Amino acid sequence: MVLVGFYADLFAAPYAYWQQKNQLLQQATQPAHWQIQAVEPKYKNYILVVGESARKDYLHAYGFPLENTPFLSQSNGLLIDGYISTAEFTMLSLPKTLSLPQQSHHNVVSLAKQAGFQTAWLSNQGMLGMFANEVSSYAKRSDVVFFAPRQDGQPAPDSVLLPELEKVLVKQSDKPRLIVLHIMGSHHDFCQRLDNGVQFDYQSKNLSCYASTIKETDDLLRNVVEILKKQGESYSLVYFSDHGLKHTGMGTPELTLRHGGDTYQSFAVPLVKISSDDTEHKIIKTQRTAFNFLKGFAQWTGIRTPELHEDGYDFWGKQADLPNQNNNLQEVNQMKKDGLIQD
Repeated sequence: MVLVGFYADLFAAPYAYWQQKNQLLQQATQPAHWQIQAVEPKYKNYILVVGESARKDYLHAYGFPLENTPFLSQSNGLLIDGYISTAEFTMLSLPKTLSLPQQSHHNVVSLAKQAGFQTAWLSNQGMLGMFANEVSSYAKRSDVVFFAPRQDGQPAPDSVLLPELEKVLVKQSDKPRLIVLHIMGSHHDFCQRLDNGVQFDYQSKNLSCYASTIKETDDLLRNVVEILKKQGESYSLVYFSDHGLKHTGMGTPELTLRHGGDTYQSFAVPLVKISSDDTEHKIIKTQRTAFNFLKGFAQWTGIRTPELHEDGYDFWGKQADLPNQNNNLQEVNQMKKDGLIQD
């Protein structure tokens, strides 16, 4: 039954993507023409970790009862509690998050490159998958591109990206760096994602595996920060998940999580920023839309451009984003809640 649901998601839900795929891919290959006004990066190394299928309430750092985020729960840095993804599927969410509307050639990589950053895209998601093509076009703009090979037909553990990160960092450069790590994270099938086995017992086998994938992402983030510290250069890391999931099935073993666009938790995801000069662990409870992530990216990297006009807006601040025609907040806020399963 779980497999039926998974394949139904896989083939039915991307309909909107297939409708616009050719247009998006054509845009993605066009030259970028950002109007750079200023470049004032605060750090040498900027690490953007793009997570997968992690809903916020399954992280202990955001209140999950099991301690599956020992690093994020205690590390100095900023957690935004109220971040809402742009869509419930990767192929819809990431283009809307990482590029300008209807201008996928104007994305985080092209912006950083035009601003003079050295860029790298390290991916465990694959380059030629059914839905990866547009995001892969972002990757291929980078100075360094790495797509992890499959292992026995399955994606490798996300830790496969760590040696590639070290290779990029050891190369001397007088430029600031943007390094994107695109991970498998908590992608279905959860139990196949695990490199260290099931570490938690929660409600059902599938949910136990899911909670354990969150722990492995937490471990990855800790390892990334340790590598950055050893490098001895200033750094800032941002982690977010592309979308959440919703509960489906009843009892064990059917109880699991799958894609779904009709629940609040399918959109409520983590957003974290950890920098080398952070001195405290902060949580800001405010609603923030991923439709504004590109503005936040520019503020984070110190790049100013009129295409991302700010007008006093602070993506990393306390003032909440409001629902409007340019985001999905009104729609998501009206969706039914799909909270944690209670005994």
